[in-house]
Formats: sequence, structure tokens, C-alpha cells
Amino acid sequence: MASPPARAELISAVNAALRDVSRDAVSFSHGMAARLGLGPSALACLKQLAGGPQSIAALAQATGLTSGAAAGVIERLERAGLVSREPDPADRRKLLARATTAATGRAGSFHTPMERALTSSLAVYTDDELAFLLEFLIRTRDAAHEALLALRETPTPAERRHSVTLRHG
Repeated sequence: MASPPARAELISAVNAALRDVSRDAVSFSHGMAARLGLGPSALACLKQLAGGPQSIAALAQATGLTSGAAAGVIERLERAGLVSREPDPADRRKLLARATTAATGRAGSFHTPMERALTSSLAVYTDDELAFLLEFLIRTRDAAHEALLALRETPTPAERRHSVTLRHG
């Protein structure tokens, strides 16, 4: 009888499976964006707006876009009828972006098969196992967010070149 895999092997296998899930999720998002006639940034903003209206600054923060880029995406989505703007009830001088029913309907037509497949794959688990999976996914999401924040602190090649130019220029 084979012995169970060592902990390091299990952790490595879990990490590999998570990379595979991440890769497929990115591919799905790109395919969905293409079928909706959107770019990945526009789809990312629409996904973020699925949780409710948000300011341009909040969208920029959540998606990693600059505020100018997020504003441009929202303008294009508004022209396409996928986003509307409304006054912020907390500060009427500010505007919030909201996904329209047209956007949620169109995007939902692509999300529904994915959610159905995921729900089917979860049907084999007990409630306790689902609670464990949820805790694991929340911890994984939080760890990924921390890694993303650290990555954002690392300068891009263009930022490094600009920094060198300023020091030596």
C-alpha cells in the first residue's frame, strides 16, 4: 500500500491546482469579455459593479486601474448602455457608477453556466466540508490580496526607467 503524500507534496499540489483554477478563471473572463465586446478592464469594472454602485476611485482601487483609466472605462461602458451614473447619496457632489440591468442580463447569460457547473461540483460535499472550503477560499483570497498589494509596490520597468532618468537626468 502506498504511503500518503508528504505535507510538502500536498501543499505543492494544492498550489498547482490553485494556479490552474486561476489560469482558467482568467481565460474565462477574457473569453466572456470578448463575447460581450469588452476589454478585460471593462469587464473587471462591470464585475466590481455587480456588488452595487461605486465611485471611480473605489473602482480604480479594486481593479488596479488608475483613476483616469477607470473613468475612461466607465465613460465607454456608459456610452454602451452598460453603466449609468447617479449622485452619491452621501455626497450629492460625487457620482457613483452602477451596472445597468442590460449589463447584468448580458453578463449573467455567461455566468449562469459557470455557476451551474460549480454548484454541481460542490454537491458532493457535506455542509461541514463546504464550510471548510469556504474558510479555505476566504483565506486564499486574503493571501492573494496581500500578494497583490506587495506586487503593486514593486516598480514596473517603466517606473524604474523613469526613476533612473530623474536621478541621472
